[in-house]
Amino acid sequence: MTSFSLTAAANVLAPAYYLLQAQGYQVRYDAKMDLWIAEKEGVHLSAYDSIMLCGLAYIHEHKGEN
Repeated sequence: MTSFSLTAAANVLAPAYYLLQAQGYQVRYDAKMDLWIAEKEGVHLSAYDSIMLCGLAYIHEHKGEN
């Protein structure tokens, strides 16, 4: 039996955005490229939405640059 469920949906976009900001990322939307950008201490992440950015940030922070 599942006791918790979370789905990538529109109501999770804003919390993901604020989570990235709380982790020290500068987050912005690049309309020309149609991508969300998160930058912190020389790290540049880009994705189609803030949920994907959170995933990239998690991977980078746990696996590093390799």
